[in-house]
Amino acid sequence: MLLSLILLACGLVARADVFPNFPAADIERSGSTCRIGWGGDTSSTTAWKDMTIQLMTGDNFNMVHITTVATAQDGTVDGSFSWICPEVTPNSAIYFYQFRSPHTPNYQWTTRFTIASSSGQTTPPTNNTQPDGANIPWGTGALKDPSIAVPPPVFPTTTTTTNPTPTTTVPTSTATPTNVAPGIVAGCTGFFTETDLLCWQIVSQFGITLEDFEAWNGGSNVCNTLQAGLAYCIARPTPTNPSPVPTPTNVAPSVVTGCTAFFTETNLLCYEIAQKFGITVDNFEAWNGGSSVCNTLQTGLAYCVAAQPANAAPSVIAGCRSFFTETNLLCYQIAEQYGITVSQFQDWNGGSNVCNVLEPGLAYCVVGPSPTTPTTPAPVPTPTNVASGVVAGCTNFFTETDLLCYQIAANFGITVTQFEAWNGAGVCNVLVTGKAYCVAGP
Repeated sequence: MLLSLILLACGLVARADVFPNFPAADIERSGSTCRIGWGGDTSSTTAWKDMTIQLMTGDNFNMVHITTVATAQDGTVDGSFSWICPEVTPNSAIYFYQFRSPHTPNYQWTTRFTIASSSGQTTPPTNNTQPDGANIPWGTGALKDPSIAVPPPVFPTTTTTTNPTPTTTVPTSTATPTNVAPGIVAGCTGFFTETDLLCWQIVSQFGITLEDFEAWNGGSNVCNTLQAGLAYCIARPTPTNPSPVPTPTNVAPSVVTGCTAFFTETNLLCYEIAQKFGITVDNFEAWNGGSSVCNTLQTGLAYCVAAQPANAAPSVIAGCRSFFTETNLLCYQIAEQYGITVSQFQDWNGGSNVCNVLEPGLAYCVVGPSPTTPTTPAPVPTPTNVASGVVAGCTNFFTETDLLCYQIAANFGITVTQFEAWNGAGVCNVLVTGKAYCVAGP
């Protein structure tokens, strides 16, 4: 089967080239160690010296890159490489490895093998025969999280390569190519000049998703209007970080240096401030002088609600609300641990390249800034139907509709004790339908 696959896909293979040994028709599991083995090329000391291994899918005539598995492998001697098989979809016998080297035009492939789910579940390939009728099942798979894909290597174009090799132009910080296509998103960090490739070929070549390519190039219609000679965006736009936050003149004493967001106190308690800004009370205390701050909050003073640690990585977004200190995890593992997406992690930490330059010991953002800059709420007008006993300065009202105190409290996320404090002792025994009661104190 191995020889059949190689001949069908390539048509010309030299026996002296590196020779894949395994996997054969194996079943690997996502999240488990997967091994790749090869016999070395005995005819040359250089042709396969710098070998790259890619995880592939698709049929023998339209192979699709999924991710680069290994680089700088020595294919001139017998060897092996181990890695953790990623989560893919579907879990089927439709995956294979491609071996390439910049020093030879030849390609080598393993047979197709299965990547099962972590629990061992699999599905049959969607196609029983190749497009030319050969009895080799196949299908097209993908990473469950495409953002963790490593792009394919870019080798010099050779006379034996059937598809043109796309060229990339990485713009300077001040200019984009003169041949840029209309509709490209601002801030693109990498360009590709179209050479009659289709969208799926472009995204495979650069290890991005079709959704990303469409979003960066004007929408879903771009795939129907690609023009040879125009430059399209193939790298995530750099997120724009807010300008440094100036320290307000009313800053409270003991606020830490490097605070990136402030809140002016309006008679809220520590836990209410923490809830409002999606941080912990421990965070708030650490940024504002210690545990005693919660006993000494002063109306009108500005307190810190977001700050960066001393070991924050370069390009971390201003206003980050929580950090993670890197310990040799990969981007997708950090994202899973904190319940975020890889795209969010990239946006909060300087762009898509961050996943290639993570440094142990540096702190990265795992909870981004608040969606909007908090401001002191405008005074709420007192309704004309306000009940007697309501405290002055109430900031939110509820008109009674035959609910009991505990139901009102539950609806507004407060306690019955708070409701009574804002509406008068004994109010729960004398609620009047149609009257407005306070559900957010001053």
